Amino acid sequence: MRAGLIFCNVVVLLCGRTVFGADALPSFEATAIKLQHSVVTVRLQYRGTRKDDASGAEDGSGSRVTVCSGVLVSHRLIVAPVYAGSDCRIRITLDGGTQANGRVRVIDEYSGLSLLELDGDQAGGIKLADKLPKAGTWVMSGSAWGAEAPVISLGIVSGINVTIPNATFHL
Repeated sequence: MRAGLIFCNVVVLLCGRTVFGADALPSFEATAIKLQHSVVTVRLQYRGTRKDDASGAEDGSGSRVTVCSGVLVSHRLIVAPVYAGSDCRIRITLDGGTQANGRVRVIDEYSGLSLLELDGDQAGGIKLADKLPKAGTWVMSGSAWGAEAPVISLGIVSGINVTIPNATFHL
């Protein structure tokens, strides 16, 4: 069994050397750092009413918070997977822990993504691709949860235009 595992590791190593050359895999460090500085945490506070269990009266003190990641795509605009109404408070934590208020500019109901606008200018932003990636293309993703540094991951687009019959996805 151990010999089989060693053989598999050697095959993967040889395939990597064949695809990327004899030296090493390409470096993604600069891209990862730029993405890390562009990933933000988005907190949505929905204000609502809360019913008293005993009397059934609504007191207006109920609220709920949703937290997700977004990407700063210009000095004031963020793309994030959120649906927010006019009664929602949006608070954004930027790179390094700086916080700012935001508001919804556009909601795309098909993709579930929204374009948020920051109050005030922020440095940075990541340039969006000119076209959609093809299968086999390297891609990076990032997620954040407050003042901590975002987690960045690397992967390969495995398929495009894939649908799952009778499936419904909710954000």
